[in-house]
Order: sequence, then C-alpha cells, then structure tokens
Amino acid sequence: MRRLAILIAALGTLAAAAPAQAQHTIAVKGREVVRIGPFLPNDDPTIGGAVTAFGAATSRRSNGPGECLVRWRPLRLRIQFANYGEPTADPCANRIGLASSFTAMSRSFRTGKGLQVDDPVSRLRSLYPRAQRRRGAYWLRTARFLGVGDRFPVLSATAAGGRVAALKGYIGAAGD
Repeated sequence: MRRLAILIAALGTLAAAAPAQAQHTIAVKGREVVRIGPFLPNDDPTIGGAVTAFGAATSRRSNGPGECLVRWRPLRLRIQFANYGEPTADPCANRIGLASSFTAMSRSFRTGKGLQVDDPVSRLRSLYPRAQRRRGAYWLRTARFLGVGDRFPVLSATAAGGRVAALKGYIGAAGD
C-alpha cells in the first residue's frame, strides 16, 4: 500500500511539472510561412514532414482535384496540401502532397509577435497596428505574388466576439 501511495505521489508531481500544451510559433519570411512550430515547410513540405512534426494526423480528405486537407484535431490544426503537377498522383499520400496553407484554432499556436487564438482583438491591433480587415480577416502580413499584382495575406487572423478565432497562413510549397 505504501508503494502505491509513493507511485501516485510521484505521478502527480510529474503531471504538475509537465507543460499543459506545447507552444508552436508561426514564423513568416518573405512571401510565405516558413515555420509552424516543429513543422518546417522549406525543409520538408510534405504530409510526411508534417506527420513527423505533429504526429499521426486525425484525418486526411481529398477536397478537390490535386488537393488534400489534413487535420490534427487535438491540436486544432488543419493544413491544406496540394499536388498540381501530377494529376493522377494521390495528394493525400505522405510524399506527394505539398503544404499550401494552414489554419490553427488553438492557443498553442502563436505568431512571432505573440498573438494567439482567443486573444482580444485589442491585443491584435496593439501587436499589428498596420493590420487591415479584409475579406472577413485581419491581414497581419501581406505580400505580392512574384512582386506584382494585388496583395494577399501571408498571415491573417479571423475574429469572432471580439477575440481571435484562428490564425491562417500561406505556405506556398505546392507552387500555388
């Protein structure tokens, strides 16, 4: 009985010392997101690379010709992968689909400036004073495709009820 009490106390101590949830920083360089926590799309933009970074995906679903939506439900993370070069290849295969964009919907993801899901919009405006609200989202970082044409959001935040609801970004490894 004494051993059981010691084991329970030790497990309680370990649980208290463990972080509640890892923080994943989103980094932008130039016209694309180059880091989503441990996932480095410039090094390995494939579904296999994302699985190595985040663990097994909860689901993979083809959602159009050459496109695959991959989800990690516990992380509240979705990454869109695409394969536009080989129309017959399965974009949901580990080494075929390339990261195109993502949506993070949990506080475990934050921008380089520290903005997180559930932060008040006032914090968003404080951290990103130049952010413009367009098409239902705050465009935090913008770029032009190949330096010409209209601007597009490289990193954006959606809001609901005065709080950040999701962080979204353009990865662009699929050449889209």
